[in-house]
Amino acid sequence: MFKLKLYQADLHYQKGIVLHTASSGAVPALSELCLTAQKGDEVIAIGEARENISYLTGHSADEVRSAVTGICTALDWALPPEDILNQLHDMPHPVSSAPALIDCCLHDLIARNHNQQVCELLGGRATESSTTNQTLFWSPDAEFRELAGNYVRRGFKTLKLRVGIGSFEEDMERLQFLRTSFGADAKLSIDANGTWTTDQAIENLRRLAPLDLDYAEQPIPPGNWDAMIKLAEAAPIPVFADESASTRDDIQTIASLGGRVGAHLKIAKMGGIRPVFTAARQLMEAGAPVMIGQMNEGAAATAAAAHLSIALGVTHRELYGADGLLNDPAEGLRYVDGKLWLSGNSGLGITLETDNLTLLWES
Repeated sequence: MFKLKLYQADLHYQKGIVLHTASSGAVPALSELCLTAQKGDEVIAIGEARENISYLTGHSADEVRSAVTGICTALDWALPPEDILNQLHDMPHPVSSAPALIDCCLHDLIARNHNQQVCELLGGRATESSTTNQTLFWSPDAEFRELAGNYVRRGFKTLKLRVGIGSFEEDMERLQFLRTSFGADAKLSIDANGTWTTDQAIENLRRLAPLDLDYAEQPIPPGNWDAMIKLAEAAPIPVFADESASTRDDIQTIASLGGRVGAHLKIAKMGGIRPVFTAARQLMEAGAPVMIGQMNEGAAATAAAAHLSIALGVTHRELYGADGLLNDPAEGLRYVDGKLWLSGNSGLGITLETDNLTLLWES
């Protein structure tokens, strides 16, 4: 029998990288929860989820922590890990990031027990690396240009610009700079985090069409599917839902649209690796484009999203979250030559140093 421990850590990015979107505002640090299964001092499985994402989920950090400990207490840890995972997903979960944390820990444990990578456990092939985009958050113009140049010099030429914070003219100028500077080889996209009205979005995307964007993510607020369909039919650029792709009902709606709207799926939104995998397969079978991404998170949570994207074989992958973190206690990922490189070890392939983490709870 093993012991469960729940830890917390505030993670910070290197100078020049500030998480700042239209929905989140400036975020000074990533407040990460790490759940470990331990035998003595040996960590035998790891899960990670960010708790300060109330701007997406509507749940506070205290609510997430309470939900995690409540679920852990309710589960029967004497069962085989596969049965615990089934039990977890048979429960209702109003706070999605709580089961996501436990689900990732269980996937890590099961895959390690089978001496497999998580992507193999999910039916994929073992691999050493994955493609990923990089996101350009809102920042002063000089910092934006320097960061974009640094990403491209490191081999990352798939860039997503966060828009909807300054004026549209500023957004347009930045996209024109990216296209002019990095040429047709650069894959450019935008994420408006729901800040435009439907009419604004249609007009803005028409103006952006000559820049050959790969897609536009969540141009309008979530909740109005008639407006999203109208936008997708009128826009000259593919449209992806993010905040609008959070629940089973959302997935069912997107699957019914005949591929007109894509979905950006995240573990923290949907409650774990298993529900994201199930939703992605449903959407792919319906012909809907799928992106696997993450919140800005540490290496363990990033690895979970990476293994999912590898197993599913999706083209659109957003796995930049651990790049540039200064004090991540988890190790096992590298960002080199335009790719995310995995350790190749079993499970998530991640090791965790717990000495400098804050212990919140243990079983």
